[in-house]
Amino acid sequence: PMVENNAEISADNINVPKKEGKTKGQVWSSFKQVLMIPQLIMHTLMTLCFSLGNGFRYALITYVMIYTAGLTAGEQATVWSFSSISNYAFLFLSIILVNLIGSRRLVFVGAFILAAGSSFYYYFQGLNGLTALVVFMVLFVAIESPFWAMWFNISFDIADIDEFLYGKRRTALVASISMFMVKIGPTVSLITTGLLLKAAGYVEGGSEQIPEVGEALGGYITLLSGIFFALGAIAFCRYNINRKNSSALNEALEKRRNGESYSTEGFKELLPKWYKKEHNIE
Repeated sequence: PMVENNAEISADNINVPKKEGKTKGQVWSSFKQVLMIPQLIMHTLMTLCFSLGNGFRYALITYVMIYTAGLTAGEQATVWSFSSISNYAFLFLSIILVNLIGSRRLVFVGAFILAAGSSFYYYFQGLNGLTALVVFMVLFVAIESPFWAMWFNISFDIADIDEFLYGKRRTALVASISMFMVKIGPTVSLITTGLLLKAAGYVEGGSEQIPEVGEALGGYITLLSGIFFALGAIAFCRYNINRKNSSALNEALEKRRNGESYSTEGFKELLPKWYKKEHNIE
């Protein structure tokens, strides 16, 4: 509007359109909606299990190398070198396998089983010496490498399902839930490590520890990581998104965006039971 005679304009007489923010109720409603997506639940549980297993392994590994395996500084460097090299090898291998198979589930579950199996094996055999530590860490990288390479991309697949179910694409919300799980693992493991060290009889600042400390720490790192990796494999077994049904879903989404008719053929298994019941999808 025109202002006559250089009239002063105050903030009170200007109608500035306000941005409407989401209320707490709307935010909570969005969370409840996405948590009704089974694939997100499986992904969240898998992420939490990996995060905890990964957290305990890295929180305890230095103590184990020193007091359980008795490695020198040079031998510890050898373990980390093999671990780093294996990281690149498993990274390329996992990507190749996912592209060949067309499914992340088989690669992730297989890697979880490999890491869990090695953990349980060394729980009974003991992490004694350089070779055992190298093998233990290399097989751990079998799940660590593909996880960090692909876990975030899974959020985009789940966001496709979210858009189909609710008509809203909330990739950031879906990703934030699994990212929160990633933060929980290191937090819990670091807090718990102090308790585990105390329970093992570890003396802070002591240059030498009693033999029982090394045995206990070796048991903790193998058993805890083994349990969480095994649970991660079980959780991800029900994750059913693959290249074929994902492509069919994206095709249906594109048609719906363009106002065209579409079918759920090819991706019905991705839809939750409650949605199928509501829309009479068999």
